Amino acid sequence: MPIPLVTRQEARRRTAVAVPPITVDREPVGSTTLSPLSSPPHSLIDSDSEDESPTTELHTRALPSTTSTTTSTRSITTSTSSKMANADRRPLAEVRIGKMKDCPILTPGRIDPQVLQTWSLACKRYMKHAEKKPSEIVSFVAEAMQEPRLITWYQAGQERIDVLPLKGYLEELSKRVLEKEWAPKLRDQVLSSKQGDQAFMDWKIEVENLNAILLTSAPTHTLKPDALKNQIEANLNTELKLSLRNESILATNDLQAWSFEVDERD
Repeated sequence: MPIPLVTRQEARRRTAVAVPPITVDREPVGSTTLSPLSSPPHSLIDSDSEDESPTTELHTRALPSTTSTTTSTRSITTSTSSKMANADRRPLAEVRIGKMKDCPILTPGRIDPQVLQTWSLACKRYMKHAEKKPSEIVSFVAEAMQEPRLITWYQAGQERIDVLPLKGYLEELSKRVLEKEWAPKLRDQVLSSKQGDQAFMDWKIEVENLNAILLTSAPTHTLKPDALKNQIEANLNTELKLSLRNESILATNDLQAWSFEVDERD
């Protein structure tokens, strides 16, 4: 019986070793299985998440909040600043005078050095024309103050205030209504004032009035007549200074006489 011929393909087929199929079980896409060693603590896994993959939650320790303290401090500062700003924005008080024998009235409002000076002069004129005694004048003018703070101050110490001399009453009043450093500031204003384009006599009267306020309420800061004259002369405008250099003034000692001659050159 003849031996059948075996082709190369048949030989390779017979000698080939069959490899059993490998089955791989695949889990649904999107799922993740963590080994016990690599699994995060249960507290860090959000089991209620809609996503099937594990979600890691970051837990941070909250630092003590200073927001409330800072906000409270800012509120107090803002409130204080607001009150001070509102007080500065109040309109100035006015001194109302009727007839010369009528008691003057100090209306409610902010009192600056010039208002206080006007009130001081009005009280003195009233005492003179109404023929009030020095021992009783304060009891009249103090009752004419309409500023609520001053009404409270007067009512709280009426017996003591009524017996004060007018000068003592005005000094105590100035301490209550004017800022602490008002006198040095006003003196600086006198020393720094310059004539510029103003008419000489108008400027000179303005400087004198400021100095008179110091004389009434803060005598230690006022300029004496000679010092005031030198101050005015040093701050004349350039043209007037040149005129005085070319032709000197005869009246050199008395401020008022000197001022009249200077005014003629202006």
